Amino acid sequence: MIAIQKFDVDDWSAVWAIIAPVIRAGETFAYSPEISEAEARKLWVDQPVATYVAKNDRGDVLGTYYLTANQPGLGSHVASCAYIVSDRAKGQGVASLMCEHSQQMSMRLGFRAMQFNMVVATNLAAVQLWQRLGFEIIGTLPDAFRHASLGFVDAHIMYKRLGAPADDRMVMNSSHTMSPWASLPAPSGMRRARRVAVPCTARAVVTSGHSHSSNQRRHRSDSMAPQAAGMRRRRARDPYP
Repeated sequence: MIAIQKFDVDDWSAVWAIIAPVIRAGETFAYSPEISEAEARKLWVDQPVATYVAKNDRGDVLGTYYLTANQPGLGSHVASCAYIVSDRAKGQGVASLMCEHSQQMSMRLGFRAMQFNMVVATNLAAVQLWQRLGFEIIGTLPDAFRHASLGFVDAHIMYKRLGAPADDRMVMNSSHTMSPWASLPAPSGMRRARRVAVPCTARAVVTSGHSHSSNQRRHRSDSMAPQAAGMRRRRARDPYP
């Protein structure tokens, strides 16, 4: 069994042994490959809000992650994390467990969303894993990462809302899950969107406003009247078309 627990000072040597090779490889993290152990400890343990380790039954550290605010001040309600798994523990679901744990801890700490600022596009395993766990690519930065062997490559910004917002302006699908963009405030003068059930493959916002003029609406209503009458007659014969 794998357990995730708060970092302890005695864990540092094992954590350093895990993160140092990954950072030095220069393929997935933007930290300098020449980073010193003291600098790494400051970035991974001292500065973040919290640091955690994943351990097996024997107490071996299999992976580690830190949790921090993505921005100070007015952006401090969005969390950010970094995860690294030991080579010997890959394929055991450690990264998934740590990411799910980090989301739960972020919500407990009051964060409303989580953002990864630089997911290297060539790190397909990470991109696909985060997508499976509900993160979306909201932007791609061209040539933003200087890969040690591939040169300049793109990097993604990935984002996920945590929990359900208090605002009831949301779009629901047939399984009652919330669309990731649905809680954005309605434009000025627009009434709240009705909560509707739509197929899980489609997303829609139902509002009270539209762009047709009153004449266009009257013309459309008149032209649709015969069709509507025909539909009512057919439904009277067969109520389940």
